[in-house]
Amino acid sequence: MSAMSYEEARELLAAYALGALSRNERAAVEAQLQASAELRAELAEHLQALAQLTMAEPERELPSTMKADLLARIGTIPAPPKRSPLAGLLERLMRDVAIPRFALVTAGLVGALALGGLGYRVVQLSNQQIAQQEAMALLADASAQARAMRGRPFAPNATGTIRFKPDGMVGLLEARNLPVLERDKVYQLWLVYPDNTRDTGALFNSTNPDGTTTVVVVAQKPFSTYVHFGISVEPAGGMPGPTGPGALSTRG
Repeated sequence: MSAMSYEEARELLAAYALGALSRNERAAVEAQLQASAELRAELAEHLQALAQLTMAEPERELPSTMKADLLARIGTIPAPPKRSPLAGLLERLMRDVAIPRFALVTAGLVGALALGGLGYRVVQLSNQQIAQQEAMALLADASAQARAMRGRPFAPNATGTIRFKPDGMVGLLEARNLPVLERDKVYQLWLVYPDNTRDTGALFNSTNPDGTTTVVVVAQKPFSTYVHFGISVEPAGGMPGPTGPGALSTRG
């Protein structure tokens, strides 16, 4: 496979910002990013535009001029008659971003985005914003895996799905029919290792009026490391391990 050119990498920057590239494509783009300050600056613009989009008020429709400007700036409006598949993906994301009300994970630290360990501080974004972008990309990624979650004694009618890429560390939890909790309680998502030790993937206590909940999940290791996922009810702030009743589980 020949090395990716500057122009080829530039055309893939928007997909890179969305986390929608294969491992090989990502590595090739990062090689060009390492060599080009112009590409790094352009990527920063893409990420800032996407961050602003994900933080838009849920009920507000983006003005058509803003959509056109965003699509033009991230290079997804090709000259007619050819149409890039990425343009359709971004348009769907812009249309659907108003639908889920993300119950954000509590690790809201502000960090610098590092490009594949290259150490370039490209743009200051909150970890939550970056995670939202990656989670939204999972909705359109045919290679993402989905694990079904079934209701436990606390929420016998609840169902859920957790989506992730095995080599990724950001996932998306979609749950239905979880009971509304008291303000001093939270749902805690557990990511379980083969030896039954576990990490916390998310803390949340919000449920939409229609009974659905959508949560961005941030793992400490690639999702392929974990064998099971579960949700329990815990005191606000979470616990080191499960202490409350179970609500959802991938176990039968």
